[in-house]
Amino acid sequence: MNRNDLPAALAVMQQITSAEQPYEGYMTGDPFFARILSASTELMLGAFPDAKHITKAEYIKQLLALQQKEKRLKGNERARVCIQIASAYYQMSYYGEYWVMNRIYWSANDAPDEISAFNDNYFGCSLAKQWFEKAVMYAANEQTASLSAFMARYCGKLHQRYLETVKKKGYW
Repeated sequence: MNRNDLPAALAVMQQITSAEQPYEGYMTGDPFFARILSASTELMLGAFPDAKHITKAEYIKQLLALQQKEKRLKGNERARVCIQIASAYYQMSYYGEYWVMNRIYWSANDAPDEISAFNDNYFGCSLAKQWFEKAVMYAANEQTASLSAFMARYCGKLHQRYLETVKKKGYW
């Protein structure tokens, strides 16, 4: 997961039993909907129902399926799938509910101390930002475009905060 090599991550996760994944109890709710989004946004995009429980392997399978589906769609439907993918990457960041996809611990005092590909995504939300920007490109209406632009900008601010934190040697 740390290198965004989803097929390789899936192969590993399918070999791990649930007993070997003690933090999976944290993985509830819909990972393809960033909770930072308001209820009105949920109504605009259609309800994303909460999942009872999802394993890491299921998370990766669904993310891969969405990435394949996105390639076949056009317009607003493509933008909506891009938002789901972006939300999945956001959820796997330090700020999301599915941080356990990338780390085995989380702390409010956790701060990046170097610039790296992993930290770009975990603390800087780079992949989420890229997918939200892609959603802006395909959005066929103002609501979807503005939601996507808002989230891309928000992720950009988180990325800037991450870079500033590294510059200050790991202090938020």
